[in-house]
Parts: sequence; structure tokens; C-alpha cells
Amino acid sequence: MGWARSAAECESCLSRRSITGGGARDRQLMLELTPHQQRYDDASAASGVVNESLGAFEEYRWMLEEFRISLFAQQIGTSIKISPQRLEKQWGKV
Repeated sequence: MGWARSAAECESCLSRRSITGGGARDRQLMLELTPHQQRYDDASAASGVVNESLGAFEEYRWMLEEFRISLFAQQIGTSIKISPQRLEKQWGKV
């Protein structure tokens, strides 16, 4: 799957985001993202991923990035359909 984004595209979104701010809306979106990110961070730190599920774990990581884009940078769009439910389903493969 092609996960690469252009640096210019990401920088453009970050610039717009910093200008418009986010405040309460960003805090709410972070609450949506945090459990998925924390699960990934915990598993990475504990090296709790076995070799058989390494591919699924890597895919989860990229899906997490796409989820972040869907929350905070909708204007650039995601390369895949993504939702909390899809993240849960992928985590089940890890």
C-alpha cells in the first residue's frame, strides 16, 4: 500500500492548522485519537509484537496516521477509508 505523503502537502496542512487554531475541537479529536495511539505506543515500547504479526502492526501504524489525517487535516483526504472501527479490526490482526 502506498502510504507516502508529500512533505509539502503535510506542511501546507500544518500551516493552515496553526493559523486557524483548534482549541476545544482539537482537544475533542485528541480524545478520539489517544486510545489508538496509546495502544500502538505501548506495544512498541514493550516489543509485544511477534514476527508473524509485524506486517499487521506496521499496517496499523500507517492506518493510525491516516486516522490522524482524517481528524486534523480533512482537506488533504486519506488514502484509505479509515475509522475507529477499522482501526479496531486491524488491531485484532496484530
